[in-house]
Amino acid sequence: MRRGDVPLGIKIISIIYYIGAGIFALTALGFIVIGIVSMLNTELITSTGGFPDFIKNSPNIGLAILITGFLIALLAILCFFVAIGVNRGRRWARILIIIFVAIGILSGFVALFSGEAKGILNLIFSGIVGGYLLFNKEAKEFFS
Repeated sequence: MRRGDVPLGIKIISIIYYIGAGIFALTALGFIVIGIVSMLNTELITSTGGFPDFIKNSPNIGLAILITGFLIALLAILCFFVAIGVNRGRRWARILIIIFVAIGILSGFVALFSGEAKGILNLIFSGIVGGYLLFNKEAKEFFS
């Protein structure tokens, strides 16, 4: 296989990580905006229904939301670079995805044993991606 030929499975995984990066980026933007707005207008959170009292009574909830937004933005950046790396055949990107897959499998089992049906989807997706990266000859050659 020539170095420029990216296997279809790798392209699909890369696209999934680009989509994930976009979703994380939009989520981060929402958290950052809500965090800033709630820091400027403290009544926003306290007057909104659905929040537990410990959140409504927290003076720094806006800051916590803002920091969460920045952490999610870091995840977006990480996913973006992993997508680029896996598409270019970088070993570090493959290793990171395998680590994410292992976490996904553990998370899937925890969800499944907690009675959440979504755990099975997590196990299936993580199993397919992990199996492909670990055992597919074409994928292994691409990253060698």
